Amino acid sequence: MRLLLTRPLEDARSLARRLRRGGHQVDLAPILTMRYRPEACPDKERPAALAVTSKNGIRALLALPQKRLKPLLRLPLYAVGEQTAAAARRAGWHCVIAAQGSVADLAHRIIASFPKGLSAAQRPIWHISGAVQAGALVETLRQAGLAAERVVLYQAEPVTHWPRHVARQFPNYEGVIIYSTRSAQLFCGLVPERDAQMQPYPHAYCLSEAVAQAMAAKGFVTAVADAPSDDAMIALINAATL
Repeated sequence: MRLLLTRPLEDARSLARRLRRGGHQVDLAPILTMRYRPEACPDKERPAALAVTSKNGIRALLALPQKRLKPLLRLPLYAVGEQTAAAARRAGWHCVIAAQGSVADLAHRIIASFPKGLSAAQRPIWHISGAVQAGALVETLRQAGLAAERVVLYQAEPVTHWPRHVARQFPNYEGVIIYSTRSAQLFCGLVPERDAQMQPYPHAYCLSEAVAQAMAAKGFVTAVADAPSDDAMIALINAATL
């Protein structure tokens, strides 16, 4: 299958290699590019734990100066899913707790790890976040009595146009891979409106139901992975070729 992969390059390369090994043709066209902001990290505060909702949170932490990073490596780190947890372990964290892929489950794991009703006077849990976030992790933790802060260390900047070869080849793609609602919305803004003479849009292979809804609103036929992981996405695409 000829596929268009829209993830940021840091995440797209590994997935593209795996898909190509499975016999697919894959073109990369990131909808978002990542900019890390180490200068935004508080200098002297030390949190009780870290929470990350994507591998970009790990990359943003690794962009910190070594003297700021080292004490953070000794803290417990709560990751939204196993892929993010694996990235944290490779980066040097030893105490890593993985949730099952959702912000709600991540909040549940954190709350269950701390005594109920801790006051806001304790050292906070830092949510290492992008400028645009999904879910309400900090708010949920605070409602449970935990001190929590959102620390914005990266920003996803949207592209304004596709690479020329992607725009030229768009009618020939059989599938497009979309991992986030924001990416879906931006992608749909770059897609021309269909008319009677246009070929159908490629199938949209989506990481979640919310992503699928955003793509369906533009007129894409969608399919949703069974779990929010690369493995599930690859299984979804391979099943479509059988």
